[in-house]
Parts: sequence; C-alpha cells; structure tokens
Amino acid sequence: MRGSSGAFVRLLIAASVAGLALLLAGIAWGSSAQRTVDHIKFKTWAVLPTGTNGYTLSLLPSESGVQLLAQKRSAYASYDDTEGTGNTKKVVANFGALGQASLRFHPKRTTHPAPGRGCTGSVTKTAGTWKGAFKFKGEGGYTKASGTAVKGHTLSVDEFCPPSQGPHQHQYLFLHAQEGFQSFDGTSFNTMLRTDKAGATPNFSSVEQEARGKVNIVRAVNLFGDTSQFTYQGTTHAVVTPPPPFKGTGTYDNGDWSGDLRVRLPGAPVALTGPDFTTDFNQVEGKDKTNPPN
Repeated sequence: MRGSSGAFVRLLIAASVAGLALLLAGIAWGSSAQRTVDHIKFKTWAVLPTGTNGYTLSLLPSESGVQLLAQKRSAYASYDDTEGTGNTKKVVANFGALGQASLRFHPKRTTHPAPGRGCTGSVTKTAGTWKGAFKFKGEGGYTKASGTAVKGHTLSVDEFCPPSQGPHQHQYLFLHAQEGFQSFDGTSFNTMLRTDKAGATPNFSSVEQEARGKVNIVRAVNLFGDTSQFTYQGTTHAVVTPPPPFKGTGTYDNGDWSGDLRVRLPGAPVALTGPDFTTDFNQVEGKDKTNPPN
C-alpha cells in the first residue's frame, strides 16, 4: 500500500479511467492530468462538507464540470453539473433544486507528503477553507449540508512511478441485466464471480443514471456477498439473492430475467427486474494490472 498521497493519486486515476459507472460506477474526477506509462502529473482540488445521516460529501472536479459525491459505506450518488466551473482558487456549481456552490479557496497550511511507494517526484497538499455559499439537500432529504466556510484542500502531484505489471487474465462468470442507457438514463444490475480462484465470493453492483437538465445523476452500490447468494448451472440458469441494501431475488433462466429484486440507492428505491430489462449471462475474461512491490 502506498502512502496516503499515493492512495489518493491512485483513486483519482482509477476514477477518471472508469468514468461513474462503477466503481462503481463511473465516478470521474477530472483534472489537468497528463499521464504516460510511469509519469503521473496533475493538479486538483476538493471541498469536503459534512453531510447528515452518516454520508460523506465531496465537491470535486469532473471530466465535464463539477461533481458532488455523496457516499455511505458501499453506496453513493454523484451529481455532475456539466456547466460548473472549478479550479484551485474558485468553484461555482448549480445542482438545480438540490443545491449550489459558490466558493473561493483560502489556503492555511501547505505540506509535502512523500510520493507513492516506489515513486519519485513531488506532492504538494494545501489545506484550507472554501468560503462563500454552499448548500445541498439530497432527494427526500437522505442527506444535507450547508455552510459559508467549508474545509478542503488543493493537491499538486508530479510523480514518476514504476510501470504496472500485467495485464493478468482472469476468468469470471458475468450476469448483466439492463434497462435503458440508450442515451444516459438507465438502470443496470451486475453479478461477477471469479471462477479461477478458490473461495472467490460474488460481487454485486447496481447503477442508476438520470439526466435532470444540465445535471447528470448517477446512483450506485457495489459490494461482495457470499457464495450462497449466487447459485448457477452453467450459463443457462442463475439465482441471485444479494445482501442489503438489495432486497428480493432475481432469477435468470435461458435469457429470461424475473423476480422481485430491488435496491435502495441514495435518494431512490430502484426495481431491478421487469419486462424492459435485457439480460446476458456469460463466461468472460478480465484483465487487471498491479504495481510492482518494493
């Protein structure tokens, strides 16, 4: 595990590559990133208000504007103002009826964390206060926050790191059910189980996307269950009973997808079966890359 700055760097990179489909599901923290195989260079910022009901809130740059992320354990929701603007000095965003932000950064303390494990270069983190106006209230009031002075920081990274090793091929069973997404709006449910690793447990995830004017909303959950929650016969039949916040059962039978499977995502209950869902169940190959150890 790299140091704290390295972990943050990897999180930003992974998110920008995944784009909010997921980790879930596509959280994309955009930045002025320039990257080659072993060179990581970017500047970014974060506003960190305190949300109610146990939610962690973050106001961050996105690939298309400014994004507010609300996260609690394995579930999160992101709200992307595609016309929002932000840099290390000023942030302006409007999330419609859900909230808005107009803030300027007042630096307080600058530190230079060590580069990530095995890396050389420089990391500069400046903690401070974003002052102005901020308020947010999630759908149905699942979390809310407001203030005129909000903690946060800016971060500048210029690191040279060892190239990742890999890719490594793995075998998975992949069950995918989807409704919509021809443009942006839609819902999906996924189950993945690595079949070339003894004792592997199934991964369950769901993503719902909707566009409200210039605000793109993505809600998602991603977690592991136990082997009893995913039973199957080849790739023709499967039954899933994921753990909370999922409820109910989904059954795949030779292309048919049925049951009462549903999930409670931040701000919205979502049905995961129905006549408009299309479903695939296949054996697939997946690749990953790992960084070399020290």
